[in-house]
Amino acid sequence: MDQLDRLCRIKEELHLTNDQIAEAAKLPLPTVQKVMSRSTKNPRLQTLMALAKGLEELQLAAGEKAEGFAGGYLLAEDVRPWELKSEGNLAKKPWIPNIREEWDPAVYPTHRYTVEDYYSLPEDLRVELIDGEFYLLSAPRTIHQRLLMEISYQLSSYVRSNNGSCEVLFAPLDVRLVEDEHTVVQPDIVVVCDPSKITEKGVNGAPDLVLEVLSPSSKRKDMLLKTAKYMKAGVREYWIVDPDQKRVLIYHQDGGFIPVIYDPGQLIPVGIWDGGCLIDLSKLFYQGEPYELPY
Repeated sequence: MDQLDRLCRIKEELHLTNDQIAEAAKLPLPTVQKVMSRSTKNPRLQTLMALAKGLEELQLAAGEKAEGFAGGYLLAEDVRPWELKSEGNLAKKPWIPNIREEWDPAVYPTHRYTVEDYYSLPEDLRVELIDGEFYLLSAPRTIHQRLLMEISYQLSSYVRSNNGSCEVLFAPLDVRLVEDEHTVVQPDIVVVCDPSKITEKGVNGAPDLVLEVLSPSSKRKDMLLKTAKYMKAGVREYWIVDPDQKRVLIYHQDGGFIPVIYDPGQLIPVGIWDGGCLIDLSKLFYQGEPYELPY
């Protein structure tokens, strides 16, 4: 029995209407109607979890307890609206444990997801797969977008003006750093100088340069976990742009894990081009006074 069969069975057993379910799940009535009638072929994970929680509340109010519920949410096997292809007892493992607020490792053992699992996700769910775990990607802040536009413009302008062979690409873009079945990342900006690494699905192999703009939710991941992944994979240069601290940290392959730190008021040299390209972020960070972040 799949997750929608389970939801529909509970609805029939309790003689519930879509209006009652929508109110309990705090979802729009049209959304509930489409999901319960199977008009929506790939319901969002968040929608199914909200339906599951709402139905459980209705069941509890009716003095019943449904098979398959755990802590207010359906088990992973029931909530996933797509076919998970990796092996294992999926009913006892969490789906995307990093974004389940109620995840309890004692109840849900960790499970290493694969690239095949990654490509079975709904297209509107933005995540990264790192060492077999999924990490939700939040919507970027305004300063994040401004920085990406300005940096990608300056990098691309340098390539064009010098008739270079490198290509500047930006997120969302899948990057498989090495032949690793458990990691797919989405850096903010990559520079790839070997055209054979660029495919229809993204980039296969380590880019020459990777750039990440920090956000409060990604700081630990970008500064620790991904730094190690990029350096180990052979990325020649890794930029971390920190809007809050107003600084840029640059790791070079030959410099190990010791970054060079630049103030955004400085012209910042691109090492993969021997400093021939200088990135100027002063207009974004300094306009007479320190730039105020728009949040």
